[in-house]
Amino acid sequence: MDIVKNTGMVLLLQQFWAMFLKRVLHTTRNFLVTTTQLLVPLFFTTMALLTVKFSPQLGAETPLVLNLTPFGVNYVTYSSGVNGTQSNATQRLAYSYGNQFRNNSDVRRNYLNNNTAYASDPSVGQFLIDEGKASLGSYTNNYAIAASFLQINNKTNATGLFNDQAYHTPGITLNALDNALLQRYVNDSYTLNTVNDPLPQTIKEQVYDQINFDFNGFVISFNVLFGMAFLASSFVGKHKRRLEYWSSRQTLRHNRVGSHCTRNASKWDLLM
Repeated sequence: MDIVKNTGMVLLLQQFWAMFLKRVLHTTRNFLVTTTQLLVPLFFTTMALLTVKFSPQLGAETPLVLNLTPFGVNYVTYSSGVNGTQSNATQRLAYSYGNQFRNNSDVRRNYLNNNTAYASDPSVGQFLIDEGKASLGSYTNNYAIAASFLQINNKTNATGLFNDQAYHTPGITLNALDNALLQRYVNDSYTLNTVNDPLPQTIKEQVYDQINFDFNGFVISFNVLFGMAFLASSFVGKHKRRLEYWSSRQTLRHNRVGSHCTRNASKWDLLM
């Protein structure tokens, strides 16, 4: 019985189909490598998107209420001059200053006139200096604002102090003094809230921020390329295994399979 060999286009299709099936079988037999190739780029892309989602984003700054809430536990120190030398108005103003923090559990009121160590000279400035000498870190973290009330020439002089290591403390100490005056001369049911609301950015400022501070594109591209680098290196290992197990190059020499069939069948690797 004569064997009729395929020729022409039929032979090319037969060779292509054989090489294509060989690639598919190699993929299924190396399921772990194939799965890794698929999951590693996906993992790095997911990490890039999560980084962009949860990182601080550019945009209009949100309004900020000027109070002590962002500082957590804080000590507010205030005084009304040496006991017995100040008028009732000065002492009441000092009381109103401290009383505005009565409902804030994080604020510890420190009225120096009731401190026996400073009863003879309740100087807020000297107290803060002593606290800074004792522990500069504790002083910086726990003392944001302070106030001093003194009677000078039959007038009450109110002085607000602030820690310049934190933003917005000048506005916070002024707001506290305003609330003390409001509640002293009206009643303590009134409260003055001061809000720092930045103006909207101009087009020029938005473009400048996007060019100089927006790294979302860089983060995503870097992680995707990092994942693709692992994918590309995995093809080297796959090709090495083919050579070890009599890969397609040796099959080509023995069976005279056209190189174009092998190249076209290799597109399976790209699909996977």
